Amino acid sequence: MQPKPPGGGAVAKLGKEQLPIVEALVTAQPDAFLKELCERFAGQTGIEVSLSTMQQAVCKLKLSVKKNTDCGSTRDTTGQGSAVCLSPVEFHHRPPQLGIH
Repeated sequence: MQPKPPGGGAVAKLGKEQLPIVEALVTAQPDAFLKELCERFAGQTGIEVSLSTMQQAVCKLKLSVKKNTDCGSTRDTTGQGSAVCLSPVEFHHRPPQLGIH
């Protein structure tokens, strides 16, 4: 009796073929938020990717989309936490419900 071969795992939504698209998006607007890059990527390719997938692609390309260093974490109304980076203006004028002190 032989063990079953490995199943292969999940297929990446954003592969080597799509990295030039990500690079073009970041180059066109280097201060774009990851969410904006995900939306533009989906608009061009029809493929929706998560923020973490986009972050991994940006890191593979050795690019940066940081707006500044004023980062914190928030909780939305569903209780789900998410990391955010705010511009200096956004950071100092953020609504109190963000919970960043």
